[in-house]
Amino acid sequence: WAGRGALPKPKLTVGNVAGLLLPAVIQYNDLVGARVTRWKTLVKYLDGQPNADPNSCFIPDIYFIDRKSQQTESLIEFELAAALDQQGVMLPRRQLIRDNCSETYRRWNGTAFVYGTCPYAGAAKFTSKDASTTDPAADQCSKRLTGCQARFGAANELPFSGFPGISKTR
Repeated sequence: WAGRGALPKPKLTVGNVAGLLLPAVIQYNDLVGARVTRWKTLVKYLDGQPNADPNSCFIPDIYFIDRKSQQTESLIEFELAAALDQQGVMLPRRQLIRDNCSETYRRWNGTAFVYGTCPYAGAAKFTSKDASTTDPAADQCSKRLTGCQARFGAANELPFSGFPGISKTR
């Protein structure tokens, strides 16, 4: 890995002596786009070692098959690309909206709250205008930064999934 220049493009070579992989390669468009995970660990954690630990590993490297670079009777070689190096992939993979949270807020089903993706589980309830209420049926999120501040406190870390720091492009 280097901090500058192109992302690494490792190669994966798979033996194909019995021809078992070839039908999958043909049927699934040379396996382009297939996910490959490389797991790394220290020798002392491998099976058969005194300190063997199947759960001890470094953060896995995720790659995708970019293209089939070589095919012979005995092997098939694929060129891999990092997850960020895919054609047409942009980060983040969602639209940047300045003042709108994309999390799903909890809802009242008549007897209890049904939780969405928003992590708020406090007892305080607020209307869609961020006004305090005691009615659980009226508890709705405004989907704005002020809604998170009302629930979590303005001085605390907020799980707001909007992007308040961006501005309109010209």
